Amino acid sequence: MVYFKKNLFILFFSLYVLVFIQASTPGFDIRVAKSWVTNSVSYTQFDGVIDNASGLKIKNWYIEIPFDKSVNELNGNWGCEIEVKDDKLVITGGVINSVIKAKTTSVFGFIVTNPETSYDVDKAILYFNDKEIPNHTEVDTSEDDETDINGD
Repeated sequence: MVYFKKNLFILFFSLYVLVFIQASTPGFDIRVAKSWVTNSVSYTQFDGVIDNASGLKIKNWYIEIPFDKSVNELNGNWGCEIEVKDDKLVITGGVINSVIKAKTTSVFGFIVTNPETSYDVDKAILYFNDKEIPNHTEVDTSEDDETDINGD
């Protein structure tokens, strides 16, 4: 009987979490900070921010941005780690910003050379906890559960 009550409690608690508790959505934005030309090569600096207005922390986040390495070249980054894949940049928090604490922001940036075309970050997407947040997303400040956004 005790075993049955325990399982029933776990079942009802899980249903409650699924139905009534939704973590708020962080704000996410990457924009052109400045552009310049040096020795006939154009450079663009992009500044990014993830605004976690939630009462929960965000872990294991990453951002994917379409990237043509035959045209563009990554020339530096800060506040993040970036891996250049075949057709995209994958940005993670690395050691510095791997966890974005509740009610805080995480800032990062990178520089891309684009000798032939302008590089567009409007298709950037933030991924965490099976959620996809597009670039230029406003912060959702709804109430959260006591655990973190990733369910830990």
